[in-house]
Amino acid sequence: MTVVVVVHRMRCSAGGMVRTVRALVIAIAIALGFVSCGGGGSSPAAPTPAPRASISVTQMTVEGSRSGSGYQYVIRLTVQNTGGLPATLTSSAFSIVSPNGRGSATVEPSDLFGTTSVATGASVSSARLTLTDDPADRGYATSIAVSISYTDSVGANVATRSENVPALPATPPSPTPTTFSVCGTVKEDTGSAPVGGATVLVKDTSLSTTSDNSGQYCVNGLGTGRFTLRATKAGYDIAERDVTVSGNMTADIPMHRQSSPSPSPTPTPSPTPPTPHPGPNGPACDASSIPANATCIGNGTPPVTAICDDGAFSCSQNRSGTCSSHQGVKCWVCPGLLCNGLTISQSEQNFTPAFGRFSSVNGGGR
Repeated sequence: MTVVVVVHRMRCSAGGMVRTVRALVIAIAIALGFVSCGGGGSSPAAPTPAPRASISVTQMTVEGSRSGSGYQYVIRLTVQNTGGLPATLTSSAFSIVSPNGRGSATVEPSDLFGTTSVATGASVSSARLTLTDDPADRGYATSIAVSISYTDSVGANVATRSENVPALPATPPSPTPTTFSVCGTVKEDTGSAPVGGATVLVKDTSLSTTSDNSGQYCVNGLGTGRFTLRATKAGYDIAERDVTVSGNMTADIPMHRQSSPSPSPTPTPSPTPPTPHPGPNGPACDASSIPANATCIGNGTPPVTAICDDGAFSCSQNRSGTCSSHQGVKCWVCPGLLCNGLTISQSEQNFTPAFGRFSSVNGGGR
């Protein structure tokens, strides 16, 4: 009997503890529920903020170099809208910070980015922007800053970024120009006989040389490229050869010897016109100065009796009208039929006296 009672009590005690814990949990839950429902005077939740555009310069590269007497800077930008509204770019300004001062420049966003609108979540990149600082009174820039203004449906804002300018690259030394030589032999195109003393030049340059007795030549100082060699010498046709120079090279130049020209006939010297001198009846020319093959004007019959002023020979037997078509008489041929002013008619010239003799014939002004 005693054992059974102990077990019962223990059971009763355990059941009471379970009921006590269960009641405590229920009380705590009720208390928590009361607080979450707004009991006890707690503050209301804060309102959610309205969305805005948010532009940031996510990438900016700067390169510097010399330009004339100053410097130039090449800039590239990328901007991104991480906000909840589309953005409109309104201006972009650059500030060049140099050891001796500042420079500034303003660029229209439409020129820089090709657009002014940036949608939500979108990115736009700029074109290659070159800023020139000339003359370089301020020195080479140390940094360049950009300020991009934009608006959305709520208001305006600004995105900024600054980047250091890389050190100015060292100017490389000017390379020593490399030149080459073209050498060869100037020779005849038939028989390959050397042509010495030929002038060899490079067209469109000041380079030239002369072949030696064995026809050898060398032209020095040529750069790479295509050139035309020209060889000249008296008695030969001009010879040309195209060469492409990429190093020292050999180029022979064949020349064609010209045919020996036939000797020109020795011209017959023109007879020296006789010199008039005073005669017995007007200017006279010596009969010995008349060429043996002289031809008279009008197919006249020699001997020549007068020389006309234009150099023609007259065989007239009458002074009247002599050389009238040849600028007049230059001189009368002496001795000759008309030297003394004698005028002989055709009938008188052929007259033969019946007795074979006569004393004189007087022209008497005829």
